[in-house]
Amino acid sequence: MRKLRILAMLLVATASIAGTSYGQDTAAVDPSQLTKVTPAGVAPESVTALVGICAPVIDAQYKNSAARRGECVNPTGNFLDAMKATTPPDQMGGVVADTVADLVKLYRPNADCKKHETELPQAIALAESYTTDQVQIDAIKGIAAAVAACQDIQTGAIGPTTQLSPA
Repeated sequence: MRKLRILAMLLVATASIAGTSYGQDTAAVDPSQLTKVTPAGVAPESVTALVGICAPVIDAQYKNSAARRGECVNPTGNFLDAMKATTPPDQMGGVVADTVADLVKLYRPNADCKKHETELPQAIALAESYTTDQVQIDAIKGIAAAVAACQDIQTGAIGPTTQLSPA
């Protein structure tokens, strides 16, 4: 738990340098193996829009529905692709941190997490391929791994003793 808290704080520190104040961890997923095309082929216009797309998908997956597989990972890749095309490289770390921080809010470290697999760890892991900061990459890997393992996550942005509550 302490290690996850430290990884989250490192991501927050990295994001703060890039001009934002969010952070999270990630799973052992090879981002190059993930598809980056949404079913509609359109990138969400904001992190809020991305979360709006992902929320019902992840909710359905927590309820053991695999019918919408890829409907969160794909828009995540499309959103980050679009942001990379229009965001100065020195600001991309902040975009990545915001994206991961908002996606992790969909995480439910409860019994549903332990029973049903979601694509949330993969969506979070995908973000690591959009940053060049090794500290941020390592923090994202740790967050995705914690989500995949259904572990509790704490973020420096929320506070060192406040646990992230289920969505």
